[in-house]
Amino acid sequence: IEGEFQDYFLESLGFGRTLSDVSRLAGIQVGIVLLCMEDNGKIPPSLLANEENARRAVEHGANFISLICSSEVSTKDLAKYIKAVRSGLGGHGLVKAGKMPAGGFVFQGKAEEYMTEEEIREIAESGADVLILPGPGTAQGFTVETVKRWIDFAHGCGILAETAVAASLEGADPETIKRFAADGRTAGADLQQIGDSVYGGISSPENVLAFSQAIKGVRHTLRRIALSPVRGE
Repeated sequence: IEGEFQDYFLESLGFGRTLSDVSRLAGIQVGIVLLCMEDNGKIPPSLLANEENARRAVEHGANFISLICSSEVSTKDLAKYIKAVRSGLGGHGLVKAGKMPAGGFVFQGKAEEYMTEEEIREIAESGADVLILPGPGTAQGFTVETVKRWIDFAHGCGILAETAVAASLEGADPETIKRFAADGRTAGADLQQIGDSVYGGISSPENVLAFSQAIKGVRHTLRRIALSPVRGE
């Protein structure tokens, strides 16, 4: 009975799989999110952004690590976490980092002052490969033009830019999701992210589908769905 129970958790629920297993089964790059905060006894230590967790992520097959923090965290502190994770990753993966508005709250202040060129340069020089930004329309005043200026400057610093549909807006209707995706592409984003706070820690499949179709069309979306790197095994 114990063996059957363990098989259920491994095969049906995925527990016990490494990131390398997931990457092989899905045929895509796989990474994790670490939190830019100190150990306060309330957050599981494995979620904290530090060198040790980054090293362990590589051992389990991580291709990238995303560092997310609130807008209240200083860029100096964010840079500290980037350096630590970069050290743990070495040359084995990408470090993606940025600040995000808190879900459900209005951003206080002028949108164009949310991130400065000096902050973007500091993030790049700390070892980040990708700057994560709120996508156009996902916070008050975040226009395509405003986000595009940040993306252009990030490119000038030699790093990529990723726009995110997050802060619970990933739970919007599919038509709104499509608009977010199209505006992120128009702003020049190299990567786009859709968040996970819809159904218990995942995006809704309908919105992921709408997001993909808006970025690359139906043909390539269906092709991605149909691909199986392990078919026939």
